Amino acid sequence: MNGRSRDLRATVAAVLFLLTGLYLAARVWETAREVLRPATIAAAVPAEAASGAVEAARTRDARVAAVTPPSRDPFHAPPRRWRPPPRAKEKPKAEAPPRVRMILYDAVHPEVQIEVDGRISGRLAAGNSFAGWTVVSISENAVVVSKDGKTHTLRLRSKP
Repeated sequence: MNGRSRDLRATVAAVLFLLTGLYLAARVWETAREVLRPATIAAAVPAEAASGAVEAARTRDARVAAVTPPSRDPFHAPPRRWRPPPRAKEKPKAEAPPRVRMILYDAVHPEVQIEVDGRISGRLAAGNSFAGWTVVSISENAVVVSKDGKTHTLRLRSKP
């Protein structure tokens, strides 16, 4: 009897497992059928929102959310409604003066190399311009540049 009882329990467990799987499959099938129904698609999302991969994902999520009844399942939270992040107002940056990269100084033809917003110039002599900045004069350890009527004296960094 003990062997038959064990076989009966295993059979009942297998049948319950199979029925549970069929029930869950039916729920998934019904939800997928409802989501892909044309009336649901048209009601859930406007036509212009279906462009791009992100928009396609949002569209799919909106379809699922539209047909999913509210759940009281503590392990699966209801889908969140998407809200665009707030945009911070951008303040115009005050333009930083250029940085001196190199000074090649001699009495005949001094040259300088400057960096403006990460871009590096070629060798510039007095009177040459780069990114709107004009080299006014070059000395052994400083360069005078101007832009829009403002003049800046740039000095070489001292070695640490």
